[in-house]
Amino acid sequence: MTRRLERFVTYAAAAAVVASLMPLAARLGWAFDLAAHFRVQYVVVDALLAIVLAAQRKVLFAALLAACVALSVRAVLPYVALTKPATPPSGPTIKLLSANVLFRNHSAKRLLEIVRRESPDVVVLVEYTPEWAQMVDELRANYPHRIEGPGSGAFGIALFSRLELESGAPFDLGDTSEIEARVLTPRGVLTLFAVHLRSPTTPWRGAMRNRQLDELAARVARATGPIAVIGDFNVTPYSPYFSDWLARTGLTDTRRGRTLSPSWPTMLPIIAIPIDHCAVSTDITIVAHRSLPAFGSDHYPILAELALAPPALSQN
Repeated sequence: MTRRLERFVTYAAAAAVVASLMPLAARLGWAFDLAAHFRVQYVVVDALLAIVLAAQRKVLFAALLAACVALSVRAVLPYVALTKPATPPSGPTIKLLSANVLFRNHSAKRLLEIVRRESPDVVVLVEYTPEWAQMVDELRANYPHRIEGPGSGAFGIALFSRLELESGAPFDLGDTSEIEARVLTPRGVLTLFAVHLRSPTTPWRGAMRNRQLDELAARVARATGPIAVIGDFNVTPYSPYFSDWLARTGLTDTRRGRTLSPSWPTMLPIIAIPIDHCAVSTDITIVAHRSLPAFGSDHYPILAELALAPPALSQN
């Protein structure tokens, strides 16, 4: 290995160590929280660099990188499918599909194909524009119960349901519009929140997203019975803000223990991260969580299949 290449590896390793340690300070600043989202990438890069440095006999540097691997693995491991999936419960299930359609995406054709193939019971669309409202008559025909709030740019939202809605309405979360609906499933009422939180592309927007998480947690706490929250959270499971939100609500991420599947950005899979989520209350059994194929947006859709406890068990 030439001296120039050795120097490059050393600099790359130093940068990797700094990036891997930044998430430890995620609560202290916006940039540190952004760094927390790329834990899977840190595992891969740190492990490769550790192997190279070990081959160069730079043992201490290699050991430091190995420690960084362990640090990132600790955050990632809860989402890895390490055990055989449990036998799905008997009885009816409900499928929820969420897709950030991208307001600059001008074709619904491929998404409608996915919906036909997957046949979800509820479809949530965010970044739902007046143009998209004109392209989804097929959804209106097959999902007669709906709440539509098309908006300009990235802040429209819509919910289409095959199942009847006991109630439902938009609500404001900071400066964005979300939806709360009570869905009448074969096993009782499911309170469903469809959300699209601010993207943390600046310190101000990151702070706004964190306030939205706080307000959403308070709203979820007021709901009763089975609860599901689905949509584009613009935060990964590896951020302490998302962990705090799950702890406050008592909900479980449907991706946990099943998949590391990313949901954004579709055009750069090497840095893709999971920011679209479904989280459910403890009286709901998670049957499956899957990412679905790309359809022209910068997000992959997600599909969560759930089984509600029978009403008597839920009351107990």
